[in-house]
Amino acid sequence: MNYCLKNKKKYEIYIWKFDKECNIKKAHCCSACTIIAKKYNYNIYTFDEDMNKCSAIIANPQVTLFFQIKNIQKILKK
Repeated sequence: MNYCLKNKKKYEIYIWKFDKECNIKKAHCCSACTIIAKKYNYNIYTFDEDMNKCSAIIANPQVTLFFQIKNIQKILKK
């Protein structure tokens, strides 16, 4: 994402995961990446079970571990 932001070009971004047998699995954007993708109108894709590309942006994305820890630290400081 940083590379795309610096170069100001229109890219198609592909993300995926691997299972234990090294097969490609579907992946979804986290909440932070979803916000950036929507703000800058980026196209982020993943692959479904039939290896067709589909959007990696979902309605309720997962909050990353980094932001979970950051929010806990804010709560504990209060």
